[in-house]
Amino acid sequence: MTEKLRWAILGTGKIGNRFAEALNHIPEQADLLAVGSRRQETADAFGEEYGIPRRYDSYKQAANDPDVDIVYIGTPGVFHLRDVRMCLQAGKHVLCEKALAVNAQEAEEMIALAREKQLFLMEAMWTRFFPIHVRIRELLSAGAIGKVNGITIQFIAQVPEDINNRFFRVDLGAGVLLDTASYGISWASSLFGPPEAVTGLATFGESGCDYQTALALRYSGGQLVSYLLFERGYTRALIRLGFDDAMRRREHIRAWLAGEPVPALDAPASVAEDLSGEQQGAQAEEGHEADDVGDRGQHHAAGEGGIHP
Repeated sequence: MTEKLRWAILGTGKIGNRFAEALNHIPEQADLLAVGSRRQETADAFGEEYGIPRRYDSYKQAANDPDVDIVYIGTPGVFHLRDVRMCLQAGKHVLCEKALAVNAQEAEEMIALAREKQLFLMEAMWTRFFPIHVRIRELLSAGAIGKVNGITIQFIAQVPEDINNRFFRVDLGAGVLLDTASYGISWASSLFGPPEAVTGLATFGESGCDYQTALALRYSGGQLVSYLLFERGYTRALIRLGFDDAMRRREHIRAWLAGEPVPALDAPASVAEDLSGEQQGAQAEEGHEADDVGDRGQHHAAGEGGIHP
């Protein structure tokens, strides 16, 4: 039986709302015990909406609640170091919204403190847990659909036309690199591991943040990833994978996407037998994922990359 965890949420914005809604779908595993906000009225309104009994008008009070086991941090990214440090110092495990930190130095400090305190720390990269992502990783690992030698990713956000909105505020960690790049980088890293070389270019807008960014990443296996991010646009998300021996495998991949039985190439028989039963569901999940990933501000579930002592 999985231990039931008692949660607190810091931050009552859109992301916090989505996470609270998600937790309430698994009452056998999670007890949403407390919420912390900057104002009592917002804490009370949030608590009423999601049935949270303990409502605090400060983040510190919520973090110091002696009955809380783990804290979800949904505050703006520029405050993550402050809030993660506060929760770890209070002896709480932490799930922190992406991006975990605004730079490597901050991330290293968080990780070091979690290890010192022997507490769990993880970035909330929800897309790592999408069924289609999990299944693709399994198939690639088994050699069922070939070896990926490159990925092209295009991510175009649709944000409010308001220069004062947090998506454009440098003081709140705005810009496409910090706000959306983590999705594609996380996806590529889940397949290839950490990149060995990274380069990029950016165009900065009137608010001072990057409105569009281009990245190129190289991995130890020789794979290349091309990543284009835009602050404004019409198409939400597009991911293309390049395979070794693509011509020979094209018909197999087409059949797999169409939900037709297809033998797995260079893969165990058990994987081949599994394919036909999951293809159509995976295809449907893929379309749903593309819509959700592009909806900025709706990022709430956990992902891989947890730090254990």
